[in-house]
Amino acid sequence: QAPAKSSAAMKWVAAVSFVILLSFAESRLLNKRDHNGHDHDHQGHGHGHDHDHEGHDPHEHRKTVGDVFKVLGEDRFKALAMIMVSQYLQKCPYEEQVQRVKAITEVGQVCSQGARRADCAHPAITVVLDELCKTPENAEKYPAHAQCCAKSGPDRNICFVEHKLTDPDAIPPHESPKPEAACHSYTADRANFLGGYIYEVARRFPMMYAPAILSVTEKLENIVVECCKDDAARDQCFTEKITSLRKGLISLSAIQKHNCIVLKRFGARVLQASKLVQISQKYPKISLKLAQELTSDVVHLHEDCCKGDTMECTLERLDLVTKTCKIGRAHV
Repeated sequence: QAPAKSSAAMKWVAAVSFVILLSFAESRLLNKRDHNGHDHDHQGHGHGHDHDHEGHDPHEHRKTVGDVFKVLGEDRFKALAMIMVSQYLQKCPYEEQVQRVKAITEVGQVCSQGARRADCAHPAITVVLDELCKTPENAEKYPAHAQCCAKSGPDRNICFVEHKLTDPDAIPPHESPKPEAACHSYTADRANFLGGYIYEVARRFPMMYAPAILSVTEKLENIVVECCKDDAARDQCFTEKITSLRKGLISLSAIQKHNCIVLKRFGARVLQASKLVQISQKYPKISLKLAQELTSDVVHLHEDCCKGDTMECTLERLDLVTKTCKIGRAHV
């Protein structure tokens, strides 16, 4: 009996995992540890009552910046902060973004240690936006910056999201380093190399979900590690694998951008209906109640990600994975 039960459990977990794959088009996302067993250290290198639930619906379960820091850890917190600042201020140089992420991380760190200060009661997105608004930006580069920073509460985040530069030509194409240079840069400073890649991807794909960017970055690192082993085959290895990675990146970004457009134009119900149909068709044996529950969670996840809240988006993703596995065990 045990093997049959185990087999049933595996099938159920596979079924509910499909729900997650629908959300992120097979992104692997934010493992606790990478394939070599060491922690990722992507380098990024920040409620008053008017900030409560910035950019979110009242029913959402918000975590303070210190809580988020504890859950994610410093390295992942930095990576997600880099994604957020790069997607909001897309024309700023990497060095500037590194300083912003350093400031945001310092807030998260001290708050996670129990510091009693006003910003420790804020969600992470408020801390990030406060940092973005700390210094006036060039009006030619960011004509809406002053306008957005003058707003408070959810309106401030909405303003920044609405003024993201989504035109493919808004940011000049990224020139990838030559294979030899990439191998050297990675070996010399892994964190800075991966942090720079996160920055370049995030600012060119401002609607792409943070967990997906982390997944793509992990794939890039695997490519670098593999291709740099053999000098003779290095160039060809990079050419083939990077080309494939870019195609997948563009396709994944288009899917996620489409989901955000559907949410904005038609609302959550339309996206929920679409996801429910997909899940029900793929796994007809799942009960309607369960399918509806999972669909609601998936759509809620999309809402967080489309609002630009990288921290909450990632935490929602992790929560959904945990939930689906628990449900799977309970239904076998």
